[in-house]
Amino acid sequence: MFGLLVRFLEHVQRQKVYNHWFEKDSFIFDFSLIDKKENMVKVLFPGSAWDKSKFKAAFQEASDKLKLMNKPKMELKTGKI
Repeated sequence: MFGLLVRFLEHVQRQKVYNHWFEKDSFIFDFSLIDKKENMVKVLFPGSAWDKSKFKAAFQEASDKLKLMNKPKMELKTGKI
């Protein structure tokens, strides 16, 4: 899955499809992972310098969270608080 994202980003870079380009000292990379059941994990990955290993760790953490969503759901009964 990570390889697919990297290939997509490389494709976008090669195509030069940037419509709104400006320079900043920092970035926020916003992405979501979605599984076959349409469970979703949204991630905001900020930084001031790109670090591939930190991004891979954030991507893996999001992937692990997405896997947790496939566990059986527990119903909470109403009652006294």
